[in-house]
Amino acid sequence: MTIPAPRLSILVITFNHEAFVAKAIDSVLMQDISEPFEVVIADDCSTDKTLEVIRCAASARPDVRFRFLDVNSNLGITKNYQRAFETIRSEYVAVIEGDDYWVDTHKLQTQLDFLERHRECGLCAVNYYVFEEDACRFTPRVPINDGYIVFGARELIADNLVGNFSTCMYRTRALNELPIDIFEIRSYDWAINICVAKRHMIGFLRKPMSVYRIHRGGSWSLLSHPEKIRAQLQLIPEYDRVTGGVFHPEFSELVCRLTACLADLERSVSSVEHLTVQHSSEFRPLSPSRISKWLDIAPPFAVSIARQLLPPVFKRYIGKWLSR
Repeated sequence: MTIPAPRLSILVITFNHEAFVAKAIDSVLMQDISEPFEVVIADDCSTDKTLEVIRCAASARPDVRFRFLDVNSNLGITKNYQRAFETIRSEYVAVIEGDDYWVDTHKLQTQLDFLERHRECGLCAVNYYVFEEDACRFTPRVPINDGYIVFGARELIADNLVGNFSTCMYRTRALNELPIDIFEIRSYDWAINICVAKRHMIGFLRKPMSVYRIHRGGSWSLLSHPEKIRAQLQLIPEYDRVTGGVFHPEFSELVCRLTACLADLERSVSSVEHLTVQHSSEFRPLSPSRISKWLDIAPPFAVSIARQLLPPVFKRYIGKWLSR
């Protein structure tokens, strides 16, 4: 007899997350929610003990339904998400990647209640902490409060507030409406969510309920900061195409902003690399007035990048600017 799918599925996306996945799974199983859910494991042929760790956790919780998706070869992140989305039959699906974790026991119930009340939204995301593992630093994505905002695709293009899949709960029908072309290019949460937002609004809860981990094992983390911006610039024309050109003005504006940010970052890095301890007047390429002008046009994620690149005196200046 076929067991009917619950209303909510938790999609766990993993690849070589042995060091982190136990915490991710624990954060799923600790959820205080009024109804049952299934946990769907979409592992992309990990070569470490990721699956062993998950199976051990699953065996300790026979009251929770775990479903492991079969895969015979490494698909890559985009195709792994595609085949995982296609297997979901529940009304709602929340995502967590194996190196992230949730920190609020009511995350799922809060998001589910929000989507039940806000039928205009196809996605509910939450504020989150960015955890820089090497620096042991937690930083909330946006200032913390108990409110929420609702926005659309154009706002998401200007600033990827959702930030990562592990903050997201979707209506499954919103994922079923995704254009097939989005899975033929390298698509991250940003592209998927822009496509979702073509037909649905996005709700964002300002209370942090998740942690996005930056570590040396992450494929994105291995890129230098200029490389990350270049990679995004290469993908934007593809994202413009798969969204049918509807958001071409917004994508074009973002390209201009990113190009300016990249140029300033490269000049700044070049200056820092060639400077020894000198009089402050010699730091003209990084003067406060120049930084202030750059900050006024830079998207938030680029500001975060700059904070990691600049000398301490200018990090302090950025901190003061952000708090004004």
